[in-house]
Amino acid sequence: MNLVNLSTAIHRLAKITANDPRAQAVLRQHPALEELQAAIASALEVLEPGEVQPQSLSNVVWSLATMRLLNWSLLQVVAALAMTNISLFKPFELSTMLWAFAKLVSTDHGEPGSNVKPFFHVAANHITKHVQDFGFRCLATTAWAFATARQRHARFFRSIAAQMIPMVHAANCQEMANTAWAFGTTDFHDDQLFTALAERALMQLHDFKPQELSNLLWGFATNGFFHEGLFASSGLAAQRMNLQAQHLANILWAFARVQPRHHATQATTLSLLPLCISQLESFKPQETGT
Repeated sequence: MNLVNLSTAIHRLAKITANDPRAQAVLRQHPALEELQAAIASALEVLEPGEVQPQSLSNVVWSLATMRLLNWSLLQVVAALAMTNISLFKPFELSTMLWAFAKLVSTDHGEPGSNVKPFFHVAANHITKHVQDFGFRCLATTAWAFATARQRHARFFRSIAAQMIPMVHAANCQEMANTAWAFGTTDFHDDQLFTALAERALMQLHDFKPQELSNLLWGFATNGFFHEGLFASSGLAAQRMNLQAQHLANILWAFARVQPRHHATQATTLSLLPLCISQLESFKPQETGT
């Protein structure tokens, strides 16, 4: 089989087992999967420069991330080919690949981001030069990937912030939450982008899931950004949600971080306090401390 066939095969295995941890665990122990990875590595090593197919590279890394397979020897070959041929990638292919590398980094117990730093650096330079080709979804995914892999690149974040502002109207809840969380995690502040996100989120609060709302507020608060209308409405929305301990900790921390004396903070804290008490045993030590 050629690289297209091999990458399609591993992609289908990952897709079939994506929502079944038990099936994934069995698959990871199957010798055929190890043979498939070896075959992919061999196919990549004999590629001529003009034969590189970005979609195949993206599919391979996405599959490994989805199955939580930390095959760094294979991933380094893929990354090297991707860096050399970065101009051939479509925005979706590149953002998916960055997402996948970040997922793998987040499950690695080694030094966070050390294995992917060169690839992220090349990707950041490429995206900065061609940011007008990227839609909001791809940029939100990319920002999340940089933050998760702990890759801080100021020029990159400045360029995508400027590109995202006029496209915020097309963002869904997860994309808004991921963007705010990513900018908060990397400690990059952009008032114009945050204001646009807050105003868009106000219109979609009824569609937010607990994790999305807590990530959105946490991202804003980490950067000291306060939008009175959003925080006040979010406090009311949170009362109608099925919040778990992590959500409660993040939401209450966000309110206390930006406006500890504001009436919305006091009202939200009082309304969520009974739920906190009922779930006290579920809180992690660091969550209780917040």
